[in-house]
Amino acid sequence: MHEAELRIRFEDRLKAEAILRALEPDNKTAPEGLTVEGYVSDSTLVIKVRTSLGVGTLLNTLDDLVICLSTADRCISDAVQSRSDAF
Repeated sequence: MHEAELRIRFEDRLKAEAILRALEPDNKTAPEGLTVEGYVSDSTLVIKVRTSLGVGTLLNTLDDLVICLSTADRCISDAVQSRSDAF
């Protein structure tokens, strides 16, 4: 079994929770032998990945998560900025 934990601190808990919700649909359809679980502690998003499918699967999953996290973070930041510009 291979395991990894990813911790990313955001500026506030609300953003960390929004990003966690954005990732949930992908994590619910993980293949057998791979589990991805996430939670928020204060303003830190914690994601735990466990797999019996090999270290390559672990690394690929972490890479996918980082890309999805980056995209979600950018989308949320852009939405907040657009809303601020509207007022």
